[in-house]
Amino acid sequence: MNTELKSIVSSISNWNDLKKDKQRFFETISKYTDFEVRVPKMSACQEQFHIYFGLKINEDTLKENVVMHVISDFNDQSETLLKLESIEDFIFTIDLKKRDGLSHPYEIEEAEAIKRATAWADEEILRKWIDEHTLFNAFLISKDDFLLNHNYTAHFGMKVENEDSTGYTPDLFIKNHSEADQTSYYDLARLCPPYGRIEKLGLYTLSVDTN
Repeated sequence: MNTELKSIVSSISNWNDLKKDKQRFFETISKYTDFEVRVPKMSACQEQFHIYFGLKINEDTLKENVVMHVISDFNDQSETLLKLESIEDFIFTIDLKKRDGLSHPYEIEEAEAIKRATAWADEEILRKWIDEHTLFNAFLISKDDFLLNHNYTAHFGMKVENEDSTGYTPDLFIKNHSEADQTSYYDLARLCPPYGRIEKLGLYTLSVDTN
């Protein structure tokens, strides 16, 4: 396993450990609001992008930083990953924006996007969901939802779910900035788990094997 991949797998393994402590998980994830979406090169063989949570820990200062790792489903296989000499064109690692010091980022008319982002910022809603559910590792997004010549921002939110005991579920909604200077929002991502088969995701499998 090359050094770059080892660092990514280590950060996902750290995220797995973080999930075991719900109070620490809440204190960590609630600091962040959104991130700029970058996706690797696409091919006809790909159906989805897997967007993983990772937790980087500085060995000297022990400072923690949550990141997102983006990889296609075609490349997210243990055997394929272990053969890569370089991950530069296959996995993108993206820093998240923290809540502290940010003004309200949603200067839009779409009330639903604002409602979801506001719910994510509500500590009571997020804490209650974390206390009652299996915690997540990744988001799954279809490659067909990304268009050329568009810029995307992904925002964390809490979506209303009537069948859910808390009334909410974590969400990743996408803000699309087109070349025509138009802005729109989309509900594209599926949380994994519960959706998808987490044991089939290569980076997750490697992260578990390192424990």
